Amino acid sequence: MKFTRVSTPDIPWLWPYFQGQTHELCEYSLPGILAWSGPLFYPCAAEDQGRLILGAEYPGHPDYRHLLLPLGGVEAGPEELARLVREADYPSFWFVPEAYLERHGREAVQRWFVIEEQPGYHDYVYRVEDLAGLKGNRYAKKRNLIKQFEREHPPGRLVFEAIGGLNRRQCAAFLDEWCEQEGCFRQGDVNLECEMEAALNMLGLVGELGARGLALRIDGVISALAVASPLTREMATLQFQKACKTVKGLYQFFDRECARRLCAGYIWVNKESDMGREGLAHAKRSYHPARMVRSFALRRAG
Repeated sequence: MKFTRVSTPDIPWLWPYFQGQTHELCEYSLPGILAWSGPLFYPCAAEDQGRLILGAEYPGHPDYRHLLLPLGGVEAGPEELARLVREADYPSFWFVPEAYLERHGREAVQRWFVIEEQPGYHDYVYRVEDLAGLKGNRYAKKRNLIKQFEREHPPGRLVFEAIGGLNRRQCAAFLDEWCEQEGCFRQGDVNLECEMEAALNMLGLVGELGARGLALRIDGVISALAVASPLTREMATLQFQKACKTVKGLYQFFDRECARRLCAGYIWVNKESDMGREGLAHAKRSYHPARMVRSFALRRAG
């Protein structure tokens, strides 16, 4: 099985395999796969019996190498996964949704793999209508913050615009400012640095693969932006959402507008995982997810 590194020019080859895919973890979004590519990680792919096999390479960290569940054709069962991981010479599958284990049975999977939960990579899934409406007592604090923002920022000061060729450079400059506020480089946080690089890559993918971007200007200055793309027929994934932290209520206001403008037409929105960061987990829980999509790793037995 021959794997090759994949990037944006490979979209015509890769994209057909993602049509109708049903896995609800954000890692099965092709824009996300292509965006999270850099010196510390890059995706690769091979074809096997009518299926696309995606791999992740981590130069310097061979234990992190992994495959994703195959895409296309009839879903591979546990025995077939064992063949694939052996022939591809990878140690494991990552980001296996719990639904896969339920369909095939944990006992059947355990004949071939050691099952390990990935708690930092459980995805938060919300109803689009909940985030777009923020109805009920549980969202009262969010609505109050939005009202405060709207009082200070009447419609004449606000302009929404799609991310595209004319404003990509300004969006990239905003991301630089966001990274400075977060202290990406001062902290030496590799995850934040990779997130910044992935966000910049995602700006270049807007308009491809169904990815849509939204920017908000306050008094002519970009102060928030987001990118969403299709994951399944009923679910979008909100891959990046950044807003200036110094403006009270801006995040809550912009989050609502993202649900209304970027996720219209979908039932669900996947707002990805918290990566084990308690502050991020608290923020995601405060929006009351409808459910979690739990992630598991399958490691080769023996």
